[in-house]
Amino acid sequence: AMSELTMTLNRSNSFGLGILFHLQEGDGVFVKSITPGSPADCSGLLQEGDQLIQVDDTEILPAGSSKLDLEYFRSLMRQIRQIEKIRLRFRSGNADSVPF
Repeated sequence: AMSELTMTLNRSNSFGLGILFHLQEGDGVFVKSITPGSPADCSGLLQEGDQLIQVDDTEILPAGSSKLDLEYFRSLMRQIRQIEKIRLRFRSGNADSVPF
C-alpha cells in the first residue's frame, strides 16, 4: 500500500526547504534530491522519489484533475516561496515509484 506522510518545515535562509523537485508532466511532482543539512534533510522523513501531493491546504492536482498542470504548479511554487513555515504532504515513492 502507498503510505503518506505530512511534515511541517521552516524555511532556512541558507537552504530554503532543501528539496529539488522533478516534474513529470501529467504524472506529478517528485522529490529529485534533498540538500544535505537542509530542513527537509534534517526531518529525516523524506526520500528521493516521494511524490508531493499537497502544500498547506492546496492539492497539487486540482480537484477533478488527474493530470498535472505545469502552470498551476508554477504558481503554487511562487506562493510557497513566500511562506516561512509550510506543511507538505507526500506519498511515499519507495514501492511503486518511477525509476530515476
